[in-house]
Amino acid sequence: MKKIDYIAGKSNYNNNAQWLPLKMHALDTAGIIKKLYDKWLSDSIVEFIAKQLAFSYDADQAIKRGRDFCELIALLHDIGKLTPAFQSKIFKNIQGYADSLSDMGIIISTMREVSKSHHAIAGQVILEEYHFPKEISSIIGSHHGKSQQSMNQLSLYRANYFGKNGKQEKEWRQLWEEWICEALEETGFTMENLPKPGIPVQMILTGLLITADWIASNTNYFPYIDALKILNDEQEIKNRIQQAWDKLHFPEKWGVSEIYPFQVQELFQKRFKEFKPKAFQNAVMKIVAEHNQSGIYILEAPMGVGKTETALAIAEILAGKSGAGGVYFGLPTQATANGIFDRIHEWTTKLENDETHTIRLAHGMTDLNDEYQNLLQGSAIYSEDADDETIIVHEWFERRKNALLADFVIATVDQFLLASLKQKHVMLRHLGLAGKVVIIDECHAYDAYMNIYLDHTLTWMKAYHVPVIILSATLPPQRRNALIKAYHKSAIFSDSCDNLQYPALTYINHDTNTVIHEKLENDVASKTVSVIKLQEIDLIAKISEKLSDGGCMAVIVNTVNYAQELSSKFSEAEALQDFEIICFHSRFIATDRANIEKELLKRVGKDSK
Repeated sequence: MKKIDYIAGKSNYNNNAQWLPLKMHALDTAGIIKKLYDKWLSDSIVEFIAKQLAFSYDADQAIKRGRDFCELIALLHDIGKLTPAFQSKIFKNIQGYADSLSDMGIIISTMREVSKSHHAIAGQVILEEYHFPKEISSIIGSHHGKSQQSMNQLSLYRANYFGKNGKQEKEWRQLWEEWICEALEETGFTMENLPKPGIPVQMILTGLLITADWIASNTNYFPYIDALKILNDEQEIKNRIQQAWDKLHFPEKWGVSEIYPFQVQELFQKRFKEFKPKAFQNAVMKIVAEHNQSGIYILEAPMGVGKTETALAIAEILAGKSGAGGVYFGLPTQATANGIFDRIHEWTTKLENDETHTIRLAHGMTDLNDEYQNLLQGSAIYSEDADDETIIVHEWFERRKNALLADFVIATVDQFLLASLKQKHVMLRHLGLAGKVVIIDECHAYDAYMNIYLDHTLTWMKAYHVPVIILSATLPPQRRNALIKAYHKSAIFSDSCDNLQYPALTYINHDTNTVIHEKLENDVASKTVSVIKLQEIDLIAKISEKLSDGGCMAVIVNTVNYAQELSSKFSEAEALQDFEIICFHSRFIATDRANIEKELLKRVGKDSK
């Protein structure tokens, strides 16, 4: 066995007889990242990785080479643990380990500045020292969720890399070189043919590496074993990885066959209770189905005409074109996300796919959403509990930072906007969004501050070739054009883009790079809306008049204090004594807010009587 086989990468702090060699953890991580690449990543991300790494092979060979590169970064991700700084933190936790290192000529002692050379940044430094492209070393440096500055690391903290007074430089360099050579040989790369991934693919690969590392570090899937007995047994290593993958039970990738224009009406009726699509819905679906690229689509139409169903139908069409593996549906508030969750869940159960897929409601109070919690308790986390389920809630995606990695995500829009915020583990957001069709609803409701982040994130979506659908009751032409420009900076706007046509679909003709703003046939019954100016003193009389034959009414104001004040006045008003007054605002405690929201949805939601 080689020296590298005996170097520890993990130890059990509660049991100094349990530890794993760094090489074993690297092989675990590499095995899982290949499983993720083959079985879980959407076709769109796999193709994106292969193309962005600029492998000049045919499509199948390029995809295989992309897989090899993922294996390479997984094998090298913890090379920074081959340092005195890291080893000094764990050598006391492993019985007899210090003596084993001493036999190899490596003396480890307690060190003072180990925190200055965390193994992630140390890995980046080591690869840069051996002339790996910075585009690769930065992925290794970022695998704990944030980018690193490696400048002067080696000179400032030399003892962290070569021991006290740098006396063991030869021994540590020998270990680095041994592991780098083995990783390159295993994956078929040389220093001369290493790719230089651009920033978008760096984000995706880092997110994928973080996911694989977290899985491989979880002892539920990869328990401590006597790894020295199997390190050179290829079949035993494969068995260990397969057993972990089976237990983890990640969903298979969602795949949609291409949907053609003549199929769209039948598709709509299958998904939505045999309803025939309205004329505008048919028109939108055919436009999208006839397009040769996915791109961005902005649909403006009145409330209540079926924009949600239209968006889900064209999301399926776009998934067939792009190879997307899921859908993200973003809404402005928790209440709107809760309100639409059951409709999207029902849609997912009708998708024609026999594989199990995952769903996630992602906002701060999912614990109080009864339908989601029933799904969480009633459908399985693992396959042995859910043989008959096609849509499940998976424990892995319940973690806050993993939420966007589920196949179908219904969330508050901040989950999307945060992809443009510099925060730890933002790469996981990018990985989650990059393989989906993105739907942003109620776009007219977003303020100027939110729009800045929305525009930035749309630019990222274009970089990943993510299809985007934006829904709005209406948008000013300037805002609509700004959304298109954020997604596709070189788009050419035609004169029609400044028109106030309504309802309308705005999209890009990729053959001419021209933005089309197309009026849709409106076969929805027209409504008359009256605007009347009232003083507060006249409000109670007007409510009483309008509700004289029964009914319900919403009074909407712009501060919590005013809502509370009006609620008290209505409750005390003699003219309104026959009515129930419900006050609803953001300052209720979470449980009360959830109960009121549930009651309102029951009374005036889409399925209310």
